[in-house]
Amino acid sequence: MKHRHGTPFEHSCLTFFVHAPIFVWREWHRHRIGFSYNEESGRYKTLDPVFYLPDRNRPMMKVEGWKPGRPKFTRCNDIALYNSLCSNLISSYEHSYAAYEANLSMGFDPGLARDCLPVGIYSGCWVTCNPRSLMAFLSLRTHEPEATAVSYPLWEIELGARACERIFADGWPLTYKEFCKSGRVAP
Repeated sequence: MKHRHGTPFEHSCLTFFVHAPIFVWREWHRHRIGFSYNEESGRYKTLDPVFYLPDRNRPMMKVEGWKPGRPKFTRCNDIALYNSLCSNLISSYEHSYAAYEANLSMGFDPGLARDCLPVGIYSGCWVTCNPRSLMAFLSLRTHEPEATAVSYPLWEIELGARACERIFADGWPLTYKEFCKSGRVAP
């Protein structure tokens, strides 16, 4: 690890089932190197009406001096404002899912019928990767102020990344320890 020789970390694998909103999958799919995906398809099954609503504790309000490359947010302390956000999302979700069901009932191609659905709808996917690929993913999708290269991931993808990290730490404790010791830089 300390000499950045990565191939020894490519000879085992981890497989996860991840259920997440489409907007999280857009972030996750950016990491194709060493990852294999098998996502459920809205072309072959009717998508379930499961949509994302942000946790009340999610940092969601831009801070003073907000920058896109290093985004920072605070929690929303105004319950009415938070409820307005959730109300807007729910209204949009209900309308778009009703349109989706109408498109299906008219006999349209399910691959076209789903086009009205928002990125807040959930999708399930089997994800397989090797430890080297997972370390690269963790270095970009977790915020660790002490890391060699500090990342500012989307809150929701960090939740998924942390769940994968716990499994990695339990299953590969020596590799995980060295990954952390090396500043969370993948070999």
